[in-house]
Amino acid sequence: MKAIYRDDTEIKIYEVRKLEGKDLDGFADWYKPLAYAGKEIHELEKITWQDTPNRKGDGSLSGCNNTIWLITEDQTEKYIALNQDRLDASNAAKKVAEVASTKAVAAIYFTAKTTGKPQVLRTYQSTDCLDNLPDCSFDNVTIWAMPDGTEKQTHNHCF
Repeated sequence: MKAIYRDDTEIKIYEVRKLEGKDLDGFADWYKPLAYAGKEIHELEKITWQDTPNRKGDGSLSGCNNTIWLITEDQTEKYIALNQDRLDASNAAKKVAEVASTKAVAAIYFTAKTTGKPQVLRTYQSTDCLDNLPDCSFDNVTIWAMPDGTEKQTHNHCF
């Protein structure tokens, strides 16, 4: 039997079985009707709490603060397919962002080459002083695209 497992941080599909008989020894009486054991069979990293069943849980696996809902094979396949669709969309979005970033960097280098002037590629704040000055807390760092196609770093101390 399959179940959706949800705790505070993750949602997964488990193969589960209801605990019975001696398996329930040591559990509190109130927990015994809720007790299941299970093995993870599929991580659902793109499924949200809102996607989980909108009904009272069917039980819990041993541990803290988790709920399981028993689901059919058809529901199992639907959760896996929805998760995969979202993974595919997320991966496609990452690829689009990478291409856009690559094009943006190429455009910055093109501007540096055509104008003959360095262009800012990116800026950030360092966590420490890059020159280890005693009064400097951190540096504002600038990475430049140079007209000759190279990269240059400059930094300003922040006291």
